[in-house]
Amino acid sequence: MRHIGPGCDNSRKDPDCWEEVPGRFVSDMDVYMEFDDRWAHRGNVVNTNNEYETTGYPTGLRVMATAHSYGVSYAEDIMFVTVNVRNESGDWCAEDEYGVPVLDDDGNQICGEGMIMPDGTKLNRGKGFDYKDMSLGFYMDADVLVGDKGGYNSGLHTNDDDYMKYYYEFFELNDERLSVSLAMIGDYDGLSGLPGYAMDPDTPSPGNSYGVVATQMLESMVNHARPTRAEVTDVATAIRQHVSAVMLSGETAGGQHPVKAVETMARIAETVERSTKGLPDPPALAAFVSTRVIAGAAVEIARETNAKHLIVGTEHGNAARLMAAHRPRIPIYAMTNRIRAARRTTILPGVESLIVEEHSRARSTVAEAVKQLYDMKKIRPNDTIVAISGSPLAISGRTSTIRLLYVNEQGELSDLE
Repeated sequence: MRHIGPGCDNSRKDPDCWEEVPGRFVSDMDVYMEFDDRWAHRGNVVNTNNEYETTGYPTGLRVMATAHSYGVSYAEDIMFVTVNVRNESGDWCAEDEYGVPVLDDDGNQICGEGMIMPDGTKLNRGKGFDYKDMSLGFYMDADVLVGDKGGYNSGLHTNDDDYMKYYYEFFELNDERLSVSLAMIGDYDGLSGLPGYAMDPDTPSPGNSYGVVATQMLESMVNHARPTRAEVTDVATAIRQHVSAVMLSGETAGGQHPVKAVETMARIAETVERSTKGLPDPPALAAFVSTRVIAGAAVEIARETNAKHLIVGTEHGNAARLMAAHRPRIPIYAMTNRIRAARRTTILPGVESLIVEEHSRARSTVAEAVKQLYDMKKIRPNDTIVAISGSPLAISGRTSTIRLLYVNEQGELSDLE
């Protein structure tokens, strides 16, 4: 620490003893971050059987950081962070730059006591720690170049897996949209207790259209068995923004843990989908007006009647897509006689394709689909089904019919009144 300014009393806690780092172009919106005692440090030791051992207790740091950006296009991905570290974890007594004690008005040296650990001992035997060993953690697991005012440079630190969970809020200022995150300690596996936040109603989403997020979503799992907390949050955010699918590539094609990566992504998706309620209706489209209205009505009927399944006849996949946009919490079976349409629907959330023969009567086509599902034990006796189809041709005809159906003990269909 360098002692600066006439108001500096040479103590660690005096804000006048800290100077601003020159040569920074401050952005219009500086970001202020405060981390309290949640970080572990190698200097954290505790007396056990007369021996000092490293423990997992927090150090009791308070860090105030001001983030600056250059404000020029070629450096738009660079952020400078000025950090003021005040060590509240060790016993201390203030001295000036020559080692002379700093006294208070009563003539006593200004001192402070170190943080008391849960077992009654002091962190590092009351000695605190060297702040040069501290590293910053960012929610995007950024690489950080660390240096201090005395010229010390510890080099590059990569924040690999911080087990944090994050809460987001959006702010609008001067037509600029700012996303702010709050970091909290997460569970050891990086998955439990996924963050929850209210989506801004104006947040863009694919709605009735297709949307896939597939770029390095769990990139760290190419080499590691667990994802970073930021990766978990990225997957969860994509699902909450109603994308059609999230996708792995290198994690499974060339990674060391391909099965684990698939299991992890599925677990994230299932957890988020269970916690997502009250989704807004998808935006209206100029095309497929009647199909969109019928699909929405079918989802509502299924909700009101506690139906177990939705069946939709589709020639090109559009009817299934419009129904999936409502994110019903029951399975959607897209019955079609075209392989291309069946393949298209595999990307839709909650939709499973079913190849059937199209009969001259729509009800017969629906009955064949139900028979297949019954034989596969995906539909059981006494299940209620809502089906939409064309008429008189269920698949190639224009979507125009909603049926509320009941499956009897023999797997046959009956109409519900």
